[in-house]
Amino acid sequence: MTFYDCECVEYINEVSNSKINFNNTNITFSNRENACGGICIHTKGEINIENSFFISTKSSTGAICYSPSSTETTSDNSLIINKCIFYKNAGGGLYIDTQSGSTESITIQGNEFNECTFYGKEFTAIGSSLTTDSIQLNINNNIFKNSIGGGQRNIYSVFFKSSESTSSTVSDVLTFEENRIEFDNPSTESNIFINIAMAKREFAINNCTFSGCKVTSSSSPYCNTIQADLLSKLTISECVFFECGNSGGETNGGGNTIGISSSGEEAMECIVQNCTFNFTAAAISSYSESTSFIGNILYRVGKNVFRISAYKSSDRGFEFIDNIVTDSDRGVIIHSWQNSLTHEPVIRNNTFERIIAPYATDDEKDEKIYGFKFYVSKDIPIVFENNTFHSITTSQGGFGGCFNKENNNNPSTIANL
Repeated sequence: MTFYDCECVEYINEVSNSKINFNNTNITFSNRENACGGICIHTKGEINIENSFFISTKSSTGAICYSPSSTETTSDNSLIINKCIFYKNAGGGLYIDTQSGSTESITIQGNEFNECTFYGKEFTAIGSSLTTDSIQLNINNNIFKNSIGGGQRNIYSVFFKSSESTSSTVSDVLTFEENRIEFDNPSTESNIFINIAMAKREFAINNCTFSGCKVTSSSSPYCNTIQADLLSKLTISECVFFECGNSGGETNGGGNTIGISSSGEEAMECIVQNCTFNFTAAAISSYSESTSFIGNILYRVGKNVFRISAYKSSDRGFEFIDNIVTDSDRGVIIHSWQNSLTHEPVIRNNTFERIIAPYATDDEKDEKIYGFKFYVSKDIPIVFENNTFHSITTSQGGFGGCFNKENNNNPSTIANL
């Protein structure tokens, strides 16, 4: 089926059947200003949209809007969007608007989102309503290319935000796997890639590549690629981050590649494992002490490589284990700041090589003169266990560590180990 330059108010196809299959459907507009949405789904069931094209549509609720009115869900209720092309869609490709407690399975796989832009909401490719709190979600093997946020600091390619689920059966981890994200002209057109703020849900990002995410969010945690809040747990594994937050070769001032916020009732557990950060700004800034950073490779990363602030109480200290940090020449590597640490951290089996913290007299002085800076609330031991240091240069000498206790105006400094 082909729909070309159809005149409509909201959507070309309004679907109320419980079983529907769109295959090889082409919905195209030659002039996006006169366009509308493509498909709006009003009921649950077995919904499949495959091998279809959505070109230059325009709707604040996406080229496809999934908006069933019922909360009653059966095991076979699903929405699958597979191998579709979304090109230059104003308002994004897909908007998910379920009722609170609705637990259907949604799979978004093998699609390409290219040059999609925001319109009326805060997403350019995939977004959801505040009541979409209980779905099962798998986003895998997609390409997100050149999302157009116009450089605005509150626009995201993918945006999921919801309050706590009203369903007693929600347990599945929401997954985002084997996706590729890239921007050809990141300095002027890009946006923060993903914002996940789904209360007390678990989210896993695995084996994805992020390239050229350079716009920094307008508020804390000031990130450029992944922003997370309200979750009970976030796992990021086997991912590659390239030139995220990097502007003209400069890795300072580009925000944090990963930002963990603190609006939830409890501190979020965050695990970043076996990832690679090349030529990025700071790797992670977390407001949760329950943060594990394990087995990662970091090359030419900006200052504040690993930044932690114990904003919410947690049951453990941070972990920085088995990482390799090389050729970072912009300042401090591990930096606990603002809200002092309340638990002993684990810093073990890491390699720090060719590190430089250049002296500075500006407002960022503490971030540029030390190699490692710790701020603790009480007598907490800071132990570096079986780490390797090679060619470390700071204005304080070699190691350049600063250790400060809350309400103490005279921090201790260790120049060399």
